[in-house]
Amino acid sequence: MWRMTKFHRTFIASSLLGLLLVSGCSEQQQPQSPLGALRGNSSQGATTLGKKNSGPASPTTSTDTQIERNSALNMAAMSLEEFSVAQMVPASTGGTLYLGEFKFYIPPGALDHDTVITITQTSDRYIEMDFGPDGTQFDPPATMTVSYATANLRNLKPANLSLSWFNTATNQWVNIGGTVNQSTMTVSASISHFTQYSLSTR
Repeated sequence: MWRMTKFHRTFIASSLLGLLLVSGCSEQQQPQSPLGALRGNSSQGATTLGKKNSGPASPTTSTDTQIERNSALNMAAMSLEEFSVAQMVPASTGGTLYLGEFKFYIPPGALDHDTVITITQTSDRYIEMDFGPDGTQFDPPATMTVSYATANLRNLKPANLSLSWFNTATNQWVNIGGTVNQSTMTVSASISHFTQYSLSTR
């Protein structure tokens, strides 16, 4: 007659315990938001602009939407990307600064004195930067060029891209338009002062 040994009893008990654990896990729901999930209408690949991604979205005009970075490209670049840059720009010669998707050109004579210009990435999800010193004026205007090569456009048309700056006095974003170059995948606009800027839609 076959007899149940200690080994058989242990094997059966372990198998039953495993089945119970699998059953319990399958009943639990653990939804997780993917990196780069939109804070708005996910069907458009954009969402209402929010100041520095630090809380609820700021009041905006009805057409201002903020462009999200492609999550896959963002994850690959996070460990390599610098998040701020500071550079002394002589007033007599001007200069060019780069950070992430942003290029900023200051022409000669646009500053009234030599200035340390700073650019700080304010979000790892959205294509936006904070420029300083805050309130710095440019005459003649400087030129901001933003690449949308890392943007998650989905069904958005590149021709509808633009730039916006955050008005701290009204707590609103101001769309300034821009020139889209689909060959270089960039949007450029003239800039007369410093604040926070973002790639957006018209």
